[in-house]
Amino acid sequence: MPTTIQEIADILHLPYSTVANVLNARDDRTISAATRETVLQAAARMGYKPVPEATENRNKPTGQLGLWMSSIYTAFHAQIINQVETNVRAAGYQLIIRSLQHGLDGEVLPERNLDGCLAFECAEQVSDLVDRVHLRGVPTVCMGGVNCRVSTMDSVEIDLSAGTFKALSHLGAIGCNAIAYLGPDMPDSRLAAYYKFCQDNNQQPTTILTPSQSKRQARHAVLEFVTQGITFDGIFCFNDDMAIACISGLRDAGLNVPNDVAVVGCDGIEEGGLCEPPITSLAMPADEMCRLALTLLHDRMVDSGLPVRHRQLTPSLVLRDSSNRTAAGTLL
Repeated sequence: MPTTIQEIADILHLPYSTVANVLNARDDRTISAATRETVLQAAARMGYKPVPEATENRNKPTGQLGLWMSSIYTAFHAQIINQVETNVRAAGYQLIIRSLQHGLDGEVLPERNLDGCLAFECAEQVSDLVDRVHLRGVPTVCMGGVNCRVSTMDSVEIDLSAGTFKALSHLGAIGCNAIAYLGPDMPDSRLAAYYKFCQDNNQQPTTILTPSQSKRQARHAVLEFVTQGITFDGIFCFNDDMAIACISGLRDAGLNVPNDVAVVGCDGIEEGGLCEPPITSLAMPADEMCRLALTLLHDRMVDSGLPVRHRQLTPSLVLRDSSNRTAAGTLL
């Protein structure tokens, strides 16, 4: 069988992208002359022969962009996909969507057919794929609220830490003295901000953690906490899907929203405003994020030598009936 770029990279203990750039004669100023010579000598020694079609077509535009997703599970992920697809189509491109939720072992990747990529909340995985699974230096911009920033790639980040403080401060302002957190059991900037808020305000943390973002699990977990006699008068939810499930669980436990427990979600999906009661939510500037990320991607596709750029956006708190109650004599 013919020698592959990956085999040469493994022998030399070099990133795939480095070896590929040398063998494809790409101008990469980060690769030293000594490294180039080492790669070329190893390729000659191992009998490497470039694939003619790949060599001929590697710099030809294909009219296709990729969207790498951490997951495609929630309504917010669907909103991101729809927004990116709408903007990509308007720009004259087709979109290829890939989920990294369960990894990519054994998959054939379409890296030769992409002019650029967006990565939603999977920056670390995509950065690793650039080396391991030969994305071949495809221009990539990362975006989202978590896992959206690495030093080597452009990014558009939503400041969820500041947003979470805003949501928790709102709950405190309407009189909540025992605020709980509902979310999946995983490290997250929202959970970290919640712990910091509790510490700053001398509140005992109450975390209702679930194995995943499942609405069924969220509803059951909230109901179980209330049944066990664990009390709270406000709750901040990881996302609006879980907030919808939370309200269902609180109702099943005989509690009123917002009078017994005020609920705040996160994402700002359309469904949150159609619930009963409509959900107060930390709304993500999803449209602005997607447009800005595509602008950065276009710039990177035009000029790969641009310095890496990072942009940050702030979510807004949309007040609705799930937290609409009297605080200090004032109705929100």
